[in-house]
Amino acid sequence: MPTFQPGEAPLWSGEMNYEEKYTGTLYITNRRLIFEHKAGVISRRDVLAAEIPLRDVTSASVEKGPWDWTVLVIVAGGQKYRFLFRVESPDVLIKRISELIAGQKA
Repeated sequence: MPTFQPGEAPLWSGEMNYEEKYTGTLYITNRRLIFEHKAGVISRRDVLAAEIPLRDVTSASVEKGPWDWTVLVIVAGGQKYRFLFRVESPDVLIKRISELIAGQKA
């Protein structure tokens, strides 16, 4: 689990695959998106693979992915982040992220 900043609250977390390379956990807080995965064969440790401040996010969408996966696409700072996951209602996740983004820009 990541270290949260003072005043930062985790709002959602779920298992995802980042860029079709790393399986780990995406955390959505009131300030940022954080993706961590486990690394190491003998001594497993959490590795931060992506940290995206919500104020930098310009769009969040979902698209159909391979093998019945849903792809969460986040665009921030001119970079595109792709998270593959399985969830029954991705629209709820996108709505929540969009609300958080709007709150950061207000």
